[in-house]
Amino acid sequence: MPQILSMVTPFIDIHTHHPIATTTLEPVCLLQCYGIHPWWFEKHPETEFLEQQLQLLEAMLNENRIVAIGETGIDHLHKDTLPLQMKAFEQQILLSEHFRKPLILHNVKGTQEILELHQKHHPKQTWIIHGFNGNIHEVQQLIQRDILLSVGESLFHENRKIINSIKSIPLDHLFLETDMSDHRIEDVYQRAAELLGLSVERLKDHFFITFIRRVGFGALSLVEDLSALEMRNTASPKVLLMAPVFGSRMDRGNSNESVF
Repeated sequence: MPQILSMVTPFIDIHTHHPIATTTLEPVCLLQCYGIHPWWFEKHPETEFLEQQLQLLEAMLNENRIVAIGETGIDHLHKDTLPLQMKAFEQQILLSEHFRKPLILHNVKGTQEILELHQKHHPKQTWIIHGFNGNIHEVQQLIQRDILLSVGESLFHENRKIINSIKSIPLDHLFLETDMSDHRIEDVYQRAAELLGLSVERLKDHFFITFIRRVGFGALSLVEDLSALEMRNTASPKVLLMAPVFGSRMDRGNSNESVF
């Protein structure tokens, strides 16, 4: 670990849909994830669509084109498709375990189902709930199951539950993200540092170590990539875990091909 922290520690953005920084001269290491989002079943409630997407996801995993699976998960605002959501979620849990990839989870009023499935499968791979905005009781339930939590946009709204509950999340179970917001990841770190009473640099060190240990993809390769970025730039590097824009897919190199 000293070798890792001897360089400039990067900002980790564990979940984003628009890597704005890649259009600038900022040093960025862009990683890809892909999953079957629970929203997709609103327009495609047929089982054949799910099977097609599972085949696509498995092909990407076989070709080692993604470092994580997601988003997947549960959204109770789309109740009509809950059976398909659950089936897709469970299939992606199995793929996560088989290919040893972490899961990025979408969770809207689905904490109980997530806890039950975690208890059922006893996964060895890391689960990360993105966009978390739960209360202290939810934090305790999820941390007890060793599920990690990622926060972002909600930190900028004083009436959100996460403002009071973020201090109850252990740093080794916490990540930060930009998701679809217009906030820069640096701003999210600054806001989290203010709420936690810690420095941005300390958060960067903690989250990078957690990323290496828990996301666990090619740590040596990542350090080499970041070191190369550092040599060419003076700005602090960023690691972005990029999810496809809703309704698109990364199929055979075409990231804009619609699934709809």
